[in-house]
Amino acid sequence: MTSLKNIAFDRLVFAGGLVLGLQWLAAVGCAPADSVNGGKGGASAGSAGSSGATGAAGTSSAGSAGTTGGGATSGSAGTTGGGATSGSAGTTGSGATTGGGGTSATTNTDPATFAYKFNAGLEGWTLNNYADTGRINLADPARAASPAPTLTLDAAVGNPDAGSLKATAHFSDWKQYIDAVINVSPPKMLTGRVLRARVRLTSGTFTGGVQIHAGTGSSYRFAAGTWTTMTVGNWIELAIDLNAAKAADAMFDPSAVVQIGVKFDTGGDGLTQQFGGAIDAIFQIDTVSDGVVGGTLPPAVNYTFDTDAQSWTLNNYDNTSRKNLGGPNSPTTPTLAWDGAAGMPSPGSLKLAVTYSAYAQYVDPALNLSSLDLTGKVLHAYVMLDSGFFLGGVQLHAGSGPNYIYASSPFTPFGAEDAWDGALEGFHRLEPPKGWFWADPFPIQVDGRNYIFFEELPLGAAKAHISVVEVDRDGRASEPMMVLERDYHLSYPFLVEEDGQLYMIPETAGNGTVEVYRCEEFPARWKLERVLLRDVRCVDATLHRLGERWWMFVNTAVAGGEFNEELHLYSSPSLLGDWQPHRKNPVKCDVRGARPAGSLFWNGNRLFRPGQICTPLYGSGITVNRITRLTLDEYQEEEDHRIEPREAGTLGIHTFNRAGDLTVTDAFERRSRF
Repeated sequence: MTSLKNIAFDRLVFAGGLVLGLQWLAAVGCAPADSVNGGKGGASAGSAGSSGATGAAGTSSAGSAGTTGGGATSGSAGTTGGGATSGSAGTTGSGATTGGGGTSATTNTDPATFAYKFNAGLEGWTLNNYADTGRINLADPARAASPAPTLTLDAAVGNPDAGSLKATAHFSDWKQYIDAVINVSPPKMLTGRVLRARVRLTSGTFTGGVQIHAGTGSSYRFAAGTWTTMTVGNWIELAIDLNAAKAADAMFDPSAVVQIGVKFDTGGDGLTQQFGGAIDAIFQIDTVSDGVVGGTLPPAVNYTFDTDAQSWTLNNYDNTSRKNLGGPNSPTTPTLAWDGAAGMPSPGSLKLAVTYSAYAQYVDPALNLSSLDLTGKVLHAYVMLDSGFFLGGVQLHAGSGPNYIYASSPFTPFGAEDAWDGALEGFHRLEPPKGWFWADPFPIQVDGRNYIFFEELPLGAAKAHISVVEVDRDGRASEPMMVLERDYHLSYPFLVEEDGQLYMIPETAGNGTVEVYRCEEFPARWKLERVLLRDVRCVDATLHRLGERWWMFVNTAVAGGEFNEELHLYSSPSLLGDWQPHRKNPVKCDVRGARPAGSLFWNGNRLFRPGQICTPLYGSGITVNRITRLTLDEYQEEEDHRIEPREAGTLGIHTFNRAGDLTVTDAFERRSRF
């Protein structure tokens, strides 16, 4: 935060500064990302075809499940082929009540808005002929596969009615594939939709698997559905939830789908044994759509809870890494009961009531089965947060085999990020000494303890330094301790963790740099690790990682300008890598919300960026902007809501951050300096 003229600030409302204020939510936040391993997706993404050429598919290695836990909440399986990694499995909330609807191994009933039914022709579908360097595309002309794969119309065979694509291939080794695709022009708007396809192995002993996939946008962002094995003669349904794909990779854009495909791959990643004999396989593809067409494939199981709990109970596994509140020695007693009134799509559901009190806690309604073949099926469940404030998330999971091999869906938040309106009621207030100035609070939770880093400007000082306080749940704070001081002004101590290291990126505009410091001994020792940008006048650098790329949001003052107007973007493949400016810089020019006001955050699958309202006064309020487009070529955001002062005498609210269940902000009031 740069200097402010003619205003003396009161206190920090770690939730409000130059009242610092803090607030504890009724819930606790998600577990740290490194506490549970997410799954690993495919090795590479596909590229777009040019001039009508077919784009490349991503690799088809199946996502691996996260850490197992005998039924405990765990890391999610990676998005297969898309290279994305799903998040961690922390669960949070206080007194939260979750209602569960039916659970089934089938598709849902959303009607399709389009469908390729292949009743009379190929409808534009062809074999992808991309020259893949990581795997062998049998349709690549340079491979000269013999016999060459084919894609033809089969008018006699189909599901649900006659007519389908017939694909043939001669596989002779691992990591070989064929990929039936259609390039979509103009792009399809499929936000909120689920892509589906019906496939069958008609003949051949095919030991590999199949995936449905999609590519979006001009940069061809790739995502794929679950890797699914096949048995001869059985139609199976493939699916990919495009919103879930966007949640795993914010650059994946379901509003602009440019390619849809179905890929058959022999797999073999990580295997050392030989492939064995060659395979001649025939596949059928039918009814590629964004919903249900005709009859649905019969479910293997369907728990609708219409009349009772259908033998579902709370998992009581004694997890050693996370606390199962349904297990032994639990500090609380969650309940799982049948609710005959509420349900989806019909009345009747499971009702779960639980009180959370710390990180790494979970409950897990489950059903142990003697045996059930779900090959080729997609598990679905309806869930709802009925009451309580819950910042955690939910996963659908399954365990298979005698050794209980575990896999789960992506960790999905309930979207409980309330639209705080700026009211400071319920916040604890932390006040600096008279004449001192505190601002820019950034909270962090380490080993169950809560700390807040902030800018501290002593009375009469020409420059500020970075200090830290420890706070408890009653709002009591330790004495501030200075942790970083330079020969130039420091403020806005943005915190970020990467590869097990904690880093701080304070504002260092007075030195013409953007600098990153690594924590050597928490919380007091910090060492300059790298200068990210030089010869720049940048303030309030705010970093966020999306997929495999880091983004830096920062306001820059060009010659003759000021810091509050222009938002610039930089990106890098790594936190400590080479940062390059966005091609459209400045991406926003608006004193009413360009300048960063805290860390970016997710609400469900929507990404938000707080920005400072710097009119009529610097730090007058915060605008919460929803990011709708973020690529190397484009950036778009739109205002979702505003956070503005509600109490008399409060002149502004300037920064907003959260760490778990701790919310911090800084507000300022006019007061006597002495």
